[in-house]
Amino acid sequence: MKWVKHHEIFLFLISLFMIFFSLWPFASGAEKKMVVNLVHKYLDINFVVQEEQKVQSKPEEPHTVEEQKITVFVYHNVRPFFLGETKEQDLYDITPENFEQQLIYLRDNGYHVISPNDLFVDKTTGKVVTDVTKPVMITFDDGWKSQYEYAFPLLKKYNFKALFYIYIDPVGAPAFLSWSQIKEMRDAGMTMGSHTMSHPLLKKLSDSDLHREVFESKRILEKKLGIVIKDFATPYGYSDDRISSVARDAGYRTLRTLFKGSYHDNLLSLKGYLVRDGMNEFISILNSN
Repeated sequence: MKWVKHHEIFLFLISLFMIFFSLWPFASGAEKKMVVNLVHKYLDINFVVQEEQKVQSKPEEPHTVEEQKITVFVYHNVRPFFLGETKEQDLYDITPENFEQQLIYLRDNGYHVISPNDLFVDKTTGKVVTDVTKPVMITFDDGWKSQYEYAFPLLKKYNFKALFYIYIDPVGAPAFLSWSQIKEMRDAGMTMGSHTMSHPLLKKLSDSDLHREVFESKRILEKKLGIVIKDFATPYGYSDDRISSVARDAGYRTLRTLFKGSYHDNLLSLKGYLVRDGMNEFISILNSN
């Protein structure tokens, strides 16, 4: 998410909340609300909602009947509901119960959860396809600790894989994944991707800053994890030709945006749907043409 200007102050303040996160299962509803509100305050959740909704609000592009539908779901926080959640928090949080319901629906209705390794470009149509029927991709943005605590056990329970896009700066902070947790998920078959160094709005960066965010995050992830990082997701879901070109030069095979749609023209412009609590919208996305 978006960092405040005084990055060091944020890290100092969030470190004071570590006791709450270590004792999270025993905290009261009021204590949980206080912690999450403070974290979201310093991550400027309103800015995140504003920018990502701009991208999600763009109409879907038309497609032909020959194209293959590949639905990419985008999650952020997975954690229990608490009273007093703001509208903005609720947009980016899904309860473990709802997440499990969605996984069960995928399993019971014949969907196959794929990874980017299953994607390729059809030589005839030039479109992104896969050999799998009823394909779905599950992705997570930012590297929130709740993804490890609540989503990861459910993914293992139903034998599903997911792609986790990590941005580097907050790794190890109390609300975010640690390197050991990321490595554990890697070893369990989850795919790790880059989400930049500091989660900036890439279209506003200079060429040199854009290069650093895209290249350096890949280098650090590869050094820390000992694997080749091939997948990238843009902060706030926006992309354009300049951004995708830099991602290509960095060696990424895929780039995921938040432009809506389940039909993909290019591996470096994959579309995606933000996921919220509830089943109606989730099923509607799966059933849409």
